[in-house]
Amino acid sequence: MFNSLMMFLAQLEQDGTTAAASEAGQEAAAEASGGSMFQLLLPMMAALLVIMLLMRPKKGDQQLKKQLADLKKNDRVVTAGGIIGTVSQIRDDANYVTVRIDESTNAKMQIVKTSIVKVLGDEKAGDVEKTK
Repeated sequence: MFNSLMMFLAQLEQDGTTAAASEAGQEAAAEASGGSMFQLLLPMMAALLVIMLLMRPKKGDQQLKKQLADLKKNDRVVTAGGIIGTVSQIRDDANYVTVRIDESTNAKMQIVKTSIVKVLGDEKAGDVEKTK
């Protein structure tokens, strides 16, 4: 019985030091968790900032929208697929443009206006510049 009492007291003493150590550990963990919370929050804020900057409209996009609104017959255009052609007809009601892609066969194709990535300008103005 004496042995069991001694073991019980030793256990209590060990639990007391363990409890004190666990309290100190909990305080350290609380301090660390505050730091780790900041460490988690900072990259998320940086990622949000990057996403916002990428979604911002760029000047080139606004300029292209203006050029598409001012698109007229005989303008040379480049499509997203890399096709270069001359506008032969514009259908504003359907948002389609008919583009002549081959001068010799007079081959034409209809494309969606938003697939135009660059407006090169008026074909006749380009011919005048070539002759100078």
